[in-house]
Amino acid sequence: DTVYLVIRSGFDAVCMHRIEGSFPIRALVLEVGSRRPLGVGAGGLAILAAIGLQEQEEVIERVAPQLDAFGHLTAQSASEACAAARARGAAVIEGTINFGVTAVGHPFRDGMGQAVGALSVAALSQRMTNQRIQAIAGQLREACTEVEMRLRSQRRLGWTAGRQ
Repeated sequence: DTVYLVIRSGFDAVCMHRIEGSFPIRALVLEVGSRRPLGVGAGGLAILAAIGLQEQEEVIERVAPQLDAFGHLTAQSASEACAAARARGAAVIEGTINFGVTAVGHPFRDGMGQAVGALSVAALSQRMTNQRIQAIAGQLREACTEVEMRLRSQRRLGWTAGRQ
């Protein structure tokens, strides 16, 4: 499987890092440095679903003209996907953006409680049973908790962007 780190940048999610697993067929759906509108892909959807509803509506309205390029997504389908992600506790994309690929995402928050990024896992849909999706969602939740703890500890230690 492939693990992605995406960070929010305005109305986009930017892929900052990618780790490829050992399975011979890899789901390489994002390049490091690539940008997608929030709500597109498991990481971007996880971030969008984690922000307040008013801001979420504003973001969806802003990115709506770009959504059709990603599996014919719409503002309505983005809103519905956010609701499903909140209900499920994880964002799940099943073959809508990249045919044959399923991805699971979970957001992480900064010290102010703002959803600033997400971790996601993408794999061939055949490998992603419901049981496996649930297991990956749990692992992502734990990993995001660890990221949040590290972000908080760096802030307490006086860390600022670009220097320590």
